[in-house]
This record gives sequence, structure tokens and C-alpha cells, in this order.
Amino acid sequence: MTNDSDNTVGSIEERRIANAAASLEPIYSPERDLWPEIENRISDTDSRIKPMPKWMPYALAASLLMTVVSLGVSTNLYLNQTNSVVTASNDHIDAIEQPYMLARVSYLEEMVVQGEELSPEIRLVLKENLEIIDKAIESIHSALEVNPNDAQLIDKLIQTREQEMAFFRQLTKRRVTTI
Repeated sequence: MTNDSDNTVGSIEERRIANAAASLEPIYSPERDLWPEIENRISDTDSRIKPMPKWMPYALAASLLMTVVSLGVSTNLYLNQTNSVVTASNDHIDAIEQPYMLARVSYLEEMVVQGEELSPEIRLVLKENLEIIDKAIESIHSALEVNPNDAQLIDKLIQTREQEMAFFRQLTKRRVTTI
């Protein structure tokens, strides 16, 4: 809340400052109007801008064409390099799987011989288990086609092949113990 005495003091002080300012002499008075000179400087810089040369659109078109061609060549080189990496990765995966495949053929031959001695229910369970393993390996191979350098997928493939070999070893132990 303000008092009337505060307003009176404030207005007296304001009048005193205004009177003191009016009694001062100006220190600087501009000699002339500066806007015409500024306008002349701006128009001078506008007149310094030269028109575009006639060859400039051709140079721009040529640079655009070079950009598109270099982008196409770079993309082609990248795709060729990626394809060679995929081929190398597929060769690496085949090399990892080769020992498992040789052992698998041997175990499958053993299963055929042993299959005659097993009951139909056990043969059905063995067949279902092999189908599960085959589906897992097939899905890992599908994922490796998309991303052949994925170390986790390669580890999963090796683990699944190891599980398959363990399955076959158990079958062989069972046959040896039953003989």
C-alpha cells in the first residue's frame, strides 16, 4: 500500500529531475541527416552484384550429374563388397558345420540300423526330436542369410549342432547298453 505522501515525494523528485535536465545544454547535435548517406551506401553495394554468367547453369548441372554418378558407383561398389563378405561368411559357416554333417550322416546310418530294434513309439519320439532340431537349424540358417556375420547366430548354430550330436550319442549309448 502506498501513501499519498510517497506519491507527492515521488512527483516532486521527478519534477526536479526534469527541470534539471531541461536546463542542461546539449553536448552533441547532429550536423546533418545520416539516412541519405546510408541509403547511398546500400544502393552502391547492390550495384556491385554482378549478374550470373551464362555458363553457371551448365556448371551446376554438371556438378549435379557428377554427384549422381559418383553416388551410383559408390553404391555399386558397396553392394559388391557386401556380397563378397556374405559369400565369405557362408563359406565360414559351411566350414563350421562340415564336421557336424559328417558325424550326422554316420549317426543317421546307425539310427536306421538301430531303428529296426526300437519300438514304434520310440521311433516316433526320435523322429519328432530330430524334426525339432532340424527346424531350429533351418531357422538359424534363415537368420544367417539375412545377417551372416552375427556371432550370436553362429554360436546358436554351433550349440544346436552340439545338442544334435548329444542326442545321437545318447542313442548310440542306448544301443550299446542294450546289446
